[in-house]
Amino acid sequence: MLRTSLRRLLVVVGVSAGLLSAGAWAMPPAGCDGPMHGRMMGHMHAAMDPAKVDARLDKLKSALKLSNGQQAGWQRYADFVREQAKQHREQFDKMREQTPPTRAPERMERMSEHMQLRMKSMEAMKDETRRFYDTLTDTQKTAFDQAMPQPRHGKR
Repeated sequence: MLRTSLRRLLVVVGVSAGLLSAGAWAMPPAGCDGPMHGRMMGHMHAAMDPAKVDARLDKLKSALKLSNGQQAGWQRYADFVREQAKQHREQFDKMREQTPPTRAPERMERMSEHMQLRMKSMEAMKDETRRFYDTLTDTQKTAFDQAMPQPRHGKR
């Protein structure tokens, strides 16, 4: 039984590693100027626009119908979201200004560094969202859940 479980675990880890490494091959090279890459980068950059971030926060705040006692928690959360967007935009701009490496290992290293920064940012965002989310009523949690973007996983 233990051998079967261990074998299954090794298969899952092997398949996962293969899929992750395949994803690196599917990514466009750093500095790619293809039409799909340009649109994707344009959408990412636009999503970090301070005016758009504020508009999304205003819409969420309106949907939540916060009490006076929740305003301080909201302000902390909204400030955090704005700061995260600002940092992401700065990292994005810095990345765009850099000369892309010509060698595959260096490109992969740069992608890895960028992904590590994004993961660190996502962890901080998750923690701050949880802190604020836990102060909401059940009705507000439902509104928050509906307002947050859902991963598409290829479905439109």
